[in-house]
Amino acid sequence: MYVISVCIIARGVFKDTLSYFTLGNDINVGSLVSVPVRNRLETGIVVAVEEAARLKASLKQADFSLRKLEEIKGEPLFLPEFMKAVERTAEYSAGSVGTTLASFVPGAILASRDALAAGAQSARRQPTRQSNLPGERFAFQAETEDRIAEYRGLIRERFAKGESVYLCFPTVGEAEHALELLEKGIRDYAYVFHSMLPKKKLVELWKKALSEKHPILIMGTGTFLSIPRRDIGLYIVEQESSRFYKSNSRPYADVRVLAERLAEESRATLIFGDTVLRTETLYRLEKDELMDASTAQWRQLSGAESTVVDLLGKGEERRPFTVLSPELETLIRVAREREERTFIFANRRGLSPLTLCQDCSAVVTCTQCGAPITLHRTKNGNIFFCHRCGEKRSSEERCKRCTSWNLKTLGIGLDLVEDAIRKTDPKIPLFRIDRDSTLSHKQGKATAEKFYATPGSVLLGTEMALYYLHEKIENTAAAAIDSLFAIPDFRMSERIFGLLITLRGLAEKRFLVQTRNVETSVVTHAASGNIADFYQEELGRRKMFHYPPFSLLVKISCEGKKEAVGAQMDFLKESLKDLDPLVFPAYVATAAGRYQLHALLSLPRETWPDPRVVERLRALPPAFKVNVEPENSL
Repeated sequence: MYVISVCIIARGVFKDTLSYFTLGNDINVGSLVSVPVRNRLETGIVVAVEEAARLKASLKQADFSLRKLEEIKGEPLFLPEFMKAVERTAEYSAGSVGTTLASFVPGAILASRDALAAGAQSARRQPTRQSNLPGERFAFQAETEDRIAEYRGLIRERFAKGESVYLCFPTVGEAEHALELLEKGIRDYAYVFHSMLPKKKLVELWKKALSEKHPILIMGTGTFLSIPRRDIGLYIVEQESSRFYKSNSRPYADVRVLAERLAEESRATLIFGDTVLRTETLYRLEKDELMDASTAQWRQLSGAESTVVDLLGKGEERRPFTVLSPELETLIRVAREREERTFIFANRRGLSPLTLCQDCSAVVTCTQCGAPITLHRTKNGNIFFCHRCGEKRSSEERCKRCTSWNLKTLGIGLDLVEDAIRKTDPKIPLFRIDRDSTLSHKQGKATAEKFYATPGSVLLGTEMALYYLHEKIENTAAAAIDSLFAIPDFRMSERIFGLLITLRGLAEKRFLVQTRNVETSVVTHAASGNIADFYQEELGRRKMFHYPPFSLLVKISCEGKKEAVGAQMDFLKESLKDLDPLVFPAYVATAAGRYQLHALLSLPRETWPDPRVVERLRALPPAFKVNVEPENSL
């Protein structure tokens, strides 16, 4: 009889390992097994095997009984380097190994025994890279065209050395587009993996990639870093600043962290690439934690004319409110006459993101979660719609505070921009990409293709549209970005700057921003493409308030009934009082009737992960959600 320790590959299991017994001795560390968890079978990976006789005393004293191992699924699938990288990533995020592993293992592959068998066999056959030197780590800040050209050369260079390359992207669309740019000369050895592939095709592609004897280029999202190719010598994390690299649910794993740990364990080279890297990454470059892959580009070169339009005006020249400024109307009209395309960005969907009572100044909010509610247009009339919890209700209502009918909308949504353009020119070809109008990846691609193929057309879009726009556009404009300035988050300036730099980089002839924050340095630096000065100012602000990279933030959240959440947070404050947690309500404190509180820890970055702190965070009850290096502090 043997006792095995199993790491469950599933979300919602917060223990690192569970113990089971088996009568057979044909099981090895790394084997995949089926084990009973909470009255259902889950897939797990064996991390330890011991004879029961050696554990006789401890088993007698245990206050639980061991359950029997149900099934051995196959030989070890994951490479030791990957398993070690997952363990280190789990420690970094103060999460369990099992939930972290579940974030980086495709469910379709786990469900296919044939693929697992082929993977285990192929992993044994592939040559191990012969390197005793630690892999080098680089930062690469340059225009997209320059980065792709450099990657093309690096891929051929690695192929010549007999090494494969993993090129990681934040979204499916970016990976597919990269294949079109890189496939010349290497098409037969390039593989694109993403979660939208049908299960059967994904399994076939996985098998083919593992059985290929020639070095290969793997392009995919972070989920597929688990592929057991022993010959990967270069990992590239492209568009490193993307928010999509960090999961928004437990265990809040970060692809960038795993990629770096995986490169270290396999002694491979790592490159972080983007037009504007994160402030934390640039700081690491400045402190020589990363090497410069090429001389970093600190100014965005663009032939487009940049214009910043003041929506307010000054003194006697103050302007009345308009959705489209005269400058933007002129840009659209001239572009139409010259058969030029125009992309117009708006940060919010709907008609208006805010509705205010003119009599008592109360903001119209969601009855379920308390978030400011957005006015939307439907076939049956206007409605209030909550983007946070999905509540819908008629817009024909009085103020909840003073019962007044005098409600006024504020701010500019995408629908309002569309109405203004159609009023100006009803015949203009108009396209949209946002979550209201674009229901699938395929639809987004098709809309972008139609827009590029239609001279004189206008495309309206939220941030979602940027992931489908890969070619230059004659004109780009930010019609509504001011609502982002109102969000009190330390990363917001960086996000706004990144959005504006992306829009400027897409523009071939003209780039326009209309804003009430015309003198804000974020806007002026973006309009001139001045990355260097923005970075220095952003770094100065963060140093002043001891934000990352000068600290490491850990956000601990708890939600439920208000009284219970308060009691739980009191317990947390007492448990972690030596870490001085700052407790505060969430930005939207009540969601779907559940109250939410956050606790924020500011820890020394240079000592993280601190094993003692990690152990304490892991020991917290499941009611607490621990998010290390959160994307926002709200």
